[in-house]
Amino acid sequence: MGTGLVSNLEHPGGNITGVSDRWPFDAQVAAFLRAFPKTARIGMLYTRGDDVSKIGVDAMSAIARRNGFALELSPVSTGADVYPAAVALLRKVDAIYTGIDHLILENLDGLVKAAGEAQKPLFGGESGSVEKGGVLALSINMTSFGDLTADLAAAVLSGKKPADLAVRVVSSGDLLINRPAAARFGIDLKVFEGTSIKFVGEAK
Repeated sequence: MGTGLVSNLEHPGGNITGVSDRWPFDAQVAAFLRAFPKTARIGMLYTRGDDVSKIGVDAMSAIARRNGFALELSPVSTGADVYPAAVALLRKVDAIYTGIDHLILENLDGLVKAAGEAQKPLFGGESGSVEKGGVLALSINMTSFGDLTADLAAAVLSGKKPADLAVRVVSSGDLLINRPAAARFGIDLKVFEGTSIKFVGEAK
């Protein structure tokens, strides 16, 4: 819906249906705030003029209003902008959120480097940021994504019209935590008691 491909998830119309990989933004922020409850300002880089990036910006802006933290936005245009923009942004915020942005995700090294130098946490919604040093991410479950896709394909093959099949949305996610980063920031993992966690790296 964010890019205008369909106007209604329940009744997509045309010859379209599918599975949405929209990030669970609320759950991602909630997970981070459980570990860092005193966070007052979160920074976010985004690509100018990018429709997908705007989805994340709009979602995070609404979440910031609901949760009472300030969202600092910093636009970038090229991969070369990511590191210097992150360095500048980290002077003003308590943490950085990676966002659903292809340019940012393709240039995560610069973002992780800046966060490491500032000794401030980086979090988001995909495994790459955690594997490279981000503290945590809540990522959509790709197994569930595949299962929902298979269900829709089977329905179409059985004769149902795509336009009559609601677009499915992945509702489950995996909490990924970088062990060294969690230890460095002194995160009490008890705050995630009852939550299934996948750890990356070994605690030093």
